[in-house]
Amino acid sequence: MKTFTTSQLADIAAAIDALDRELRDELRDELAQSNNEKYADLAGSVHDTGDKSVADQMIDIGNALIQRHVRELRAVEVARAFGRGHDRRVRRLRQGDRV
Repeated sequence: MKTFTTSQLADIAAAIDALDRELRDELRDELAQSNNEKYADLAGSVHDTGDKSVADQMIDIGNALIQRHVRELRAVEVARAFGRGHDRRVRRLRQGDRV
């Protein structure tokens, strides 16, 4: 297994921290946007099939984006735990357990 220098580990940790901040900002924005987009507003006051279909799809896309951000944040948690040598925590995170 390759050994990293202290400087390399610091660079990796900084990159992970930056990614974590970016993902949390994106998730916060996505959640705020999803709260602002009520189904009735998306579908309009006339509920024809096309309006309902578009509203459903927009909500599904928003939910998928939120789920993607959460998965990426979990990967960041795994990377941090791995970098700190917390093998048991890495295994639990990979299995989907909340740590």
